[in-house]
Amino acid sequence: MQMDAQKMACGDSVIDMDMHILASGDSVINSNFDEEKWRSKMKSMLDKEPGRYDRETDDNTISILRVPGSVKALKPEAYTPQTIALGPCHHFLPKLYKMQNCKIHQVRIFRQERHLPEFQLLFDQMKRKVRDVRGYYYESLSIHDDTLSLIIVLDGLFLLQLIYGIAERYADSLEFSDSLGRKFSLDAILNDIVMIENQIPFFVLEHIAYVSGNKSLLDMSAIACAKFSPIVLRGIFVRRNLKYPFHLLDLLYNLVCFGGFGGGASDMSVRDAMWCDLWDIIKALNITFLAIPIKIIDLLLRIFRLFGISFSLPDEEAQEKALVPTASQLSSVKVEFCSISLGVRFIDFVKHTSTLSLPSLKLNLNSEVVIRNLLAYEAIAKPETPNFARYIELIATLTRTAEDVELLKSVQILVHDGDNSEVLKLLSGIRSTIASEGKPDFECSIKDLNKYYDNHWKIKVKKVIKKYVYSSWKILTILATILLLLLMALQTFCSIYTCQGIFKKSLNLASSF
Repeated sequence: MQMDAQKMACGDSVIDMDMHILASGDSVINSNFDEEKWRSKMKSMLDKEPGRYDRETDDNTISILRVPGSVKALKPEAYTPQTIALGPCHHFLPKLYKMQNCKIHQVRIFRQERHLPEFQLLFDQMKRKVRDVRGYYYESLSIHDDTLSLIIVLDGLFLLQLIYGIAERYADSLEFSDSLGRKFSLDAILNDIVMIENQIPFFVLEHIAYVSGNKSLLDMSAIACAKFSPIVLRGIFVRRNLKYPFHLLDLLYNLVCFGGFGGGASDMSVRDAMWCDLWDIIKALNITFLAIPIKIIDLLLRIFRLFGISFSLPDEEAQEKALVPTASQLSSVKVEFCSISLGVRFIDFVKHTSTLSLPSLKLNLNSEVVIRNLLAYEAIAKPETPNFARYIELIATLTRTAEDVELLKSVQILVHDGDNSEVLKLLSGIRSTIASEGKPDFECSIKDLNKYYDNHWKIKVKKVIKKYVYSSWKILTILATILLLLLMALQTFCSIYTCQGIFKKSLNLASSF
């Protein structure tokens, strides 16, 4: 314990990771590298019989991973537990160890209420499975088997208490406070239990639950996941859709993929604003012979707007990077949005009904941390099919303005109680960190949607206008700027001197049109 206290005082975890050493420099040979330990490990692995398979070195079970430093640097608090540690990776961090007494208190109550066996029995049983536990972690844990077993039992019981509490709806009554007397909300705890580096192997939870007489841990865990899932999970839980989870975050990811249980408007560009100013000044000057043409042009602009045709200049760079058009743009060509209870793998666009089906995205206090950890987990564990990453990118692309957010909220694609600008800020921040390389399962639906949008007659009209009008836009902009300056000078002159014969104070002809 004295050694542990000394290590904790240094501000680092007591767990010394081999892979952390590898990541800290260009060569594995440095002052911290234990060559004797490495030789011993390599020899023991080489001496094994060919038919034997050691789960500790089985890449298929490695699922509790370190978030890459480049990702973590963008927002460290979203990937590093801030309140409570689960598992060995952060267990002895000083700022998290202050919750140790709270965990012990909750575990004592939980064991008594569930009539669990004595801790020593659970501890002895876990010691026999400690090699399997090590097989789940990416790093080689330089920690004694007894210590690891005790950590896993303690933190596993605490996590089970939370899962049961959420599933049975008593979690809100649980109290969490550290050794300094500071109280923490359930949301703060939930933020930490979904982090990649804070996971407990699911088979550990299942073993403890089985000992307690509970045979439905998977169902209860799915209910708990629905509490903090960013995707609204509805319907009936279909077990055959899910593989056996490695841990709680892996279960949440599978549910998100398969689904249920079964700022204001954009600012105009400077050039757009200039053309509007020019048009307003022309109308304000009350030039007699332009009265009727002005009325006709205003009438035509209103008609075009009714049909969803805008003459504002497009942001070409944004369009090139966009996954699909915005929600408002799709709505302008009669695309309907439909909320589904299935997961992100089942995003679909049906051409003959012009319907885009999307899962509902729920945004609250926990959403950003949960979304970022799901994205990081997918990028590390399942990079070939970035379904969740492309879904978040899709939602972020659909919502460029507050109008887009309001539209998706009205059809339950977005579920959020706060201001629309908060949604835009959150999605924009998350979208900037997405770098998916693979293809999602709904790639064809995205292509069909874009093809439908591009082939709509309104969009074709815009393209014709862009081709024949916007190509000479720079020249027109220069001419408009000169004309704007001349008209402003003329307006200033006429505000001082009466311009008889050129302007009228009232235009009977125009008003009668």
